[in-house]
Amino acid sequence: MPINTKLTYCGGSLCEIRAFAPLQAGAAGSSQLAKLRKALIAQYGTPDQEDSEIPSECKENLMACIAEKKASWSATWEWADGSVIRARAAGDGTGAVLGLLYRIDEPGADLDEASGGLNADAL
Repeated sequence: MPINTKLTYCGGSLCEIRAFAPLQAGAAGSSQLAKLRKALIAQYGTPDQEDSEIPSECKENLMACIAEKKASWSATWEWADGSVIRARAAGDGTGAVLGLLYRIDEPGADLDEASGGLNADAL
């Protein structure tokens, strides 16, 4: 799967990685998202926060609803040192995209502001 990445350096050290991967349409995309979610949970454990908005009309064609911004999924893992991983499935105007944010705590950084850029528009 093609992945676009953005690296951010803080004080000369890598402090943030953002990765964006397009999800396939239809059932294949739903399967991709389920596998990626399972892999993240296997690697990092149960998320500290997980949210999904999947209206009943989206159960049959989740990827189309995500692409049209009618449905969404996100998960966040946080550690005591301030490090965070966030995953989000969202639409970018052309299809569904999975975005991942890996951030090492930077003193004084506004994580909510930093992770706000974790969206499909960043592709």
